[in-house]
Amino acid sequence: MAELKVGGLALVFGLRKNPQANGKCVRLLMKVSPREVFKSPVSNKTLIHGEKTPSWICEGDIKHTHLKENGWASFDHKNLMPIDGDDFQHEDEQLKELTYG
Repeated sequence: MAELKVGGLALVFGLRKNPQANGKCVRLLMKVSPREVFKSPVSNKTLIHGEKTPSWICEGDIKHTHLKENGWASFDHKNLMPIDGDDFQHEDEQLKELTYG
């Protein structure tokens, strides 16, 4: 399965506090650790990641629930499914091997 990586695309799923973001496609900008300082990708404000676990800062048709900024949000890795297409690359190779021996 493809991994989450900076610049990659992912689908958001499994959110309970922000369910309107479920099903959205986002681009992964950076991974932040607890208490890490980073800049908002929209307003360029300096922020501190206040969660207890690492998160991905993502951009897309989403809204940050606490800051009320449109265009970005942070998500736990368990709520992101990579969709860059890497998943099927090896399956095609295996099919060719089976077909052509």
